[in-house]
Formats: sequence, C-alpha cells, structure tokens
Amino acid sequence: MRACLSEFVERKLPVIPVMLPDAPAKPQRATALSGLGGVGKTQTVAEYVHRYQAEHSAVLWVLADGKDLLRGSFAQLSTLLGFRAEKQDDQILAVQSWLRHHDGWLLIFDNAETLELLTAAKDLLPTDAKGHVLFTTRAQATGALASVTVDCFDDDTGAVFLLRRSKLVDIGLATVETVRLRVPGNDWQTATTLVHELGGLALAIDQAGAYIEQTDCGLEGYLTRKAVESNGFLS
Repeated sequence: MRACLSEFVERKLPVIPVMLPDAPAKPQRATALSGLGGVGKTQTVAEYVHRYQAEHSAVLWVLADGKDLLRGSFAQLSTLLGFRAEKQDDQILAVQSWLRHHDGWLLIFDNAETLELLTAAKDLLPTDAKGHVLFTTRAQATGALASVTVDCFDDDTGAVFLLRRSKLVDIGLATVETVRLRVPGNDWQTATTLVHELGGLALAIDQAGAYIEQTDCGLEGYLTRKAVESNGFLS
C-alpha cells in the first residue's frame, strides 16, 4: 500500500461504518471516498485496513488510475487467489467467480478518479457479490454510490501530522492537546503556518515532514527554504 500508516492522524469524517474506529468494522457494501488529489484518501483507506483487516476474510487492492491498469490490476488478483489462468479475460472471470462464492471480503479500487472509471470498476463486480467495496476518487459526482468527502487537514490537525511525520514529537502522541503540550509555542505556530501554506494536503505535509526528518532542517528551516523557493519562482 502506498500510505504511511504509522504517520496517520485521525481524520474528522462523518459518522459512517467505514471509517470510525468505534463503529462496526464492516463498511456499507459500496462506498466512495471523494476528495482532492493529495488530500489523503488512500491513506485513510489504508488505515482502515490496518485496523480492521482481521474483520474481513480477505482484503484485495486494485489500482484504478486508468481503464487498462484497472482491468490489469483486477486480473492480477487471480494469481493471489490461487488461479492459474493465462489470458486476462479468463483471469477476470476467475476473480469474479471467487468474489461470487466467498463472503466477508473487502475490495478496494484506488484512484478511480472519474465517474467513468468508477463505472468501469463497478462493471467488474459480479451482481451477486457478497463482500464490501471501497473506492477512492476525485469525482464529486459518484452516481448511485454512497459517497464520503475526505477534507484537507485543518491547521491544528495538520500540525500534529507534520510534527509526528518529521519525528519532532513522539509518534505515540495523536491529539492536538497532547502534542501542543510537548512542543514550544513558536514551533507550534510555525507548524500551523506551514500546514496552512501547504493547503492542508496530506501528501504535501507528508513530503514536508519527510524532508525535515531527512535534512534535520527544522520547521523554521523548511519554512525559510519554501519562502526562498517561492520568491525565486516569482522573480
């Protein structure tokens, strides 16, 4: 999975069975997580899997960035499921048969960015499938699918994410209150400023935290570097 589970910060999402840790660990049959690119949709699903994998008979992950990749990634599940079909169409039929005859599974279509790709992904599912499906998408219109919007981080929650990702606070600290008690006021202010400038996007914050960790430049150093680069670009 392409997400950093250990750096995940609890997202403020609507109360649906898919995401909240205190809710039943079985999602609705099909749910789409919708949001801007880089907002953390894949990371949110990955954390759900991390927490609740044991609640499912199998967890299957399909890359849905394009129609060809979607079909190819879906077909490749056949090998994981123990089939030996060689042609892609036969592999797809084998996976569909498995989905039809097993229950309790979770199937994830990641990066089905348009309604067209969402429809293509749904078309791969047998009508009598007995499991649960999650989609991540940038599409705001998801057709008949139940949809949950994944928003950007607010400044405070994003600051927690940044400070944990950059290893400036202990990874075990997960709430705004506990983190603020452990960092100087200036560092907290710098962290929230940086998150705001990054638009609250999880991917951008993750990249900033990784850079701070690797270079040991600190929050102020990164903010200064970003300002210099922005000024240089504008000039």
